[in-house]
Amino acid sequence: WNGVAIASRVGLDDAEIAFKTAEINDLDKPENRDLLSPSCRVRAIINKAVRAREAAIAQLLVGAAIIGTNGLMVRLAGMPPTAVAFWRMLLAGLMLGALVLARHGWQPLSRRAWWWCAVPALAFAIDLWLWHRSILLVGPGLATLLANAQVFFMALAGVLLFREPLGLRFACGVLLAFFGLRPMHARSWPSLP
Repeated sequence: WNGVAIASRVGLDDAEIAFKTAEINDLDKPENRDLLSPSCRVRAIINKAVRAREAAIAQLLVGAAIIGTNGLMVRLAGMPPTAVAFWRMLLAGLMLGALVLARHGWQPLSRRAWWWCAVPALAFAIDLWLWHRSILLVGPGLATLLANAQVFFMALAGVLLFREPLGLRFACGVLLAFFGLRPMHARSWPSLP
């Protein structure tokens, strides 16, 4: 990160910056800008960005853990898979609507924009319907792996349709994912539909 390199070159003391910035809650206010030297201000901004990045990574991990349990929860719900998908989307839509209202309100959209919003919504509804059905057929683990395999097919579409280059790391990741799938389900593989 260029900001870290700049801060390390000017030889800033982390303890001094932490002490000074602990008293200053908002570095963006003009009256607080003069309390720190320019070099300390640079490091304080870098520290703020690093803390924001760490918080975002923690939120990402929590979200991934929650999403990872979805297949199991659908299996344990004791309801038809289509009904589970309906209730998941209805409740999530209500929460998202409340969040939009609380943050900045609805933005007006043209009729054409609403029609364009309907296209991915329909595709997502079909995706959820098929995924929830597959949980009952092959189990939550394999159903989730198969649903998440779409990234490989999208990459293949990018190569075939748009001539996008694939790097060595991506190719190794694809091979690792496909070869990892077989040992995970070797026992149940012959009984799958």
